[in-house]
Amino acid sequence: MPVGDNYLTSLSISGMISRTFDIYCSNISVFIGLTALYVGMNFASSFFLSSVFDQGSYRPSAISMGLNAVFTISLTFAYKIAMIKVISHAYAGLNTTWKTALMSVMENYVTVFLSGGLYYFSAFTPFMIFGLIADKSDYPSLMFWTLFSLIPVCYIFVVFSLHDLAIVVESKGVLESLSRSYNLISGFFIETFCVVASFFLVQLLTYFIFSAFPPILIILPMLVFAPTTVIIIAVIYFNLRLQKEGLSKVNLLSDLRLNEETEEDNVGQYEAIAMTDKV
Repeated sequence: MPVGDNYLTSLSISGMISRTFDIYCSNISVFIGLTALYVGMNFASSFFLSSVFDQGSYRPSAISMGLNAVFTISLTFAYKIAMIKVISHAYAGLNTTWKTALMSVMENYVTVFLSGGLYYFSAFTPFMIFGLIADKSDYPSLMFWTLFSLIPVCYIFVVFSLHDLAIVVESKGVLESLSRSYNLISGFFIETFCVVASFFLVQLLTYFIFSAFPPILIILPMLVFAPTTVIIIAVIYFNLRLQKEGLSKVNLLSDLRLNEETEEDNVGQYEAIAMTDKV
């Protein structure tokens, strides 16, 4: 695990993308383990629901797809919490164990679930509103309103994208985490959007290339892009705190310790690093 001082420096757009893969490579065993568990549980649930509700049919039923979507979304929240815990510890120079990640999921899941529910509901609300406005019998009108609705959707997705980091790292509440995300990104929307858009374009290109290969191979880019998607958002979060608040390792350790009163190993690390910084 790298020392936090190596990471607490302000970055350019290209620097943030480079930092993302640096963190991924430095903690690759933990990230692949968490991602393999996440992907495996998704595949298992999909197979189970299909066998129960679809009865051998090649066309999944509405019940199967609905339940699978609910399970996937619920599991994604847990996966992101565990990932954020690992990433924040990498920034602070702390070690992370599976126990630490699991405890973070248990402590923060309800808050992240409620905050995430509001986040996704607000993001997709413009689609629903413009869907009511658009004349579905007029294809050009339908396309216009669909494309027009992407503007508020993209804006909402970006400005509230740091809500789960505010919860896991800073122990913010449901509404407070959304407000915290908005305040951090305020004034840096264009830069944040460019980083996220560039990263997702790379993903789309990679998945497009792998679509030419047997479907089972799609798991290879998933093992890279599932964790790095979380990492890039976390890198943006820490970079904004560095630029706007002058985040230091002592500040970050103080934030993280709020969630680590029962984690003896990391409390010991916190005390040792804090003492070193004072010296």
